[in-house]
Amino acid sequence: MAIDRVEIKDFLVFKGEFVCDFCPGVNVLIGANATGKTTLLKEMYRATETFIGDKTNGLADDVVITYPKGNKTIIIPKESAQVIFGVPQRNDFKVISTGVEERVFIPEKDILEHAKGLLTFIEQKQTGFGQIYKDVLINALDIPTQVQSEIQQKVSKIIIDTIGGVVRWDKSEGSFYTLRTDGVRIPFANEASGYKKLGFLGLLVTSGQLKKGSILFWDEPENSLNPELMPTLVEILLKLQSNGVQIFIATHNSNLAQLFDIKWTDRDSLQFCNLSKNDDGTIRCDNAASYSKLYMDATEEILTLGPGIVRVFSFAYLLMGINIVTSYYLQALKQSINALIVSLSRGFVICLILMTLLPAIVGFNAIWLTMPLTELLTLFVALKLLRKNEAERLLAVLKTPAEDGNRKCTS
Repeated sequence: MAIDRVEIKDFLVFKGEFVCDFCPGVNVLIGANATGKTTLLKEMYRATETFIGDKTNGLADDVVITYPKGNKTIIIPKESAQVIFGVPQRNDFKVISTGVEERVFIPEKDILEHAKGLLTFIEQKQTGFGQIYKDVLINALDIPTQVQSEIQQKVSKIIIDTIGGVVRWDKSEGSFYTLRTDGVRIPFANEASGYKKLGFLGLLVTSGQLKKGSILFWDEPENSLNPELMPTLVEILLKLQSNGVQIFIATHNSNLAQLFDIKWTDRDSLQFCNLSKNDDGTIRCDNAASYSKLYMDATEEILTLGPGIVRVFSFAYLLMGINIVTSYYLQALKQSINALIVSLSRGFVICLILMTLLPAIVGFNAIWLTMPLTELLTLFVALKLLRKNEAERLLAVLKTPAEDGNRKCTS
């Protein structure tokens, strides 16, 4: 019920051979511009266009799969869909998947605002919008289903609470609008851009199109979305994948990618696909279950050392705050030299000395003790300076009455 793998050879931006494997849950496509992220989404969407065969022709258990730009029609078993598109031996786009119940594409730019009359223009080929945008409009016109799973109901509630209402279609006016929970009606042209995206997603959920076995393709979902809403977006997508929806998103936003890394659990299916160009112009896909693992070769040794290193470093954070506050406190008392000593001690002098001596004396692994020991020794320095400053202040207070008495005696 999902796309497992895509194999491409000399197809559009993909020169040479390209292979990428996917998980049945959320697949986050990242990479620089012109590495084929949007192209991959659109072509996978087109490739999964399926039509159930006519029972009278004995094709009840088969799927007819067509590719809009080609003239090839292939009839294959529904349970193991394997499709090849394009010119043999030259342009090759191959999707390996198991039967897809439904698929939906959400483009980068909103077109629901311009829905009035746009569908007719697309059908008459009077615009530059293609079949995908026609599908977007048709999907948005679907009526809410009466039967929703518990997950669909939860997702719908999250979206309603976030945007403050639901998106509806006004058939008489031929336009969309947001119906607020207080009864106010907001024309879609006047709705916030980020709310439009979430509202459209809510339409797809309530109409039953994002159900178990369906696929969601979403190009740059973070566009026009306030950063505060990104955790909500990630929560929604993770809930949908837990309900059996396979999700593909293309993004340039590292914060969004890291939020998936933070919020996912062992029950979720998540994969990051980093698309990048080789020196010869070909594109490769590097997969990882964690965003950080895309940029770090996590060997068995690193995975073994990691937890212990983090525990050692955690002690440094306990002392770091005290040292930083002490430095600012000394600055507030106009003790700039003492404040500078604290800053240089923790940021350069003690740190450099320990980094040099510890590995040489104790062993290489002792280098991880540098930060906590630096903060500890800096704390002693800071306390010494504070004590010295306090002693000088008390001495100044004690001297003041004596000086006043001497003045009186003299007079």
